[in-house]
Amino acid sequence: MDSKFKKCPFCAEEINIDAIKCKHCGELLKSKEIAQLIACKKCNNLYNNKLPKCPKCGNPKANSILEKEAKPVPFKDDKVLLYGMIFVLIVVTLYVISNWNSK
Repeated sequence: MDSKFKKCPFCAEEINIDAIKCKHCGELLKSKEIAQLIACKKCNNLYNNKLPKCPKCGNPKANSILEKEAKPVPFKDDKVLLYGMIFVLIVVTLYVISNWNSK
């Protein structure tokens, strides 16, 4: 094995000694540097935030991984919930009115 390479501790494949993520199994190798990584919008390559562009495809800086994961997913069934609540409210109101008049 060349001095520029090491074995991945997860899959034992040969990887670059400066690797942050194993290209074979996808495991992150240096947890201290994870917060400094950004994902390329074009090729999804992970690279150091200090670099001006993606070393793989040359695309300019993208959003960080943490920002991508932190975005909330909107509730898609808001209308169904609203219509259901209105329906229940109408049924309850009609029931109360019909019982009120019968007394």
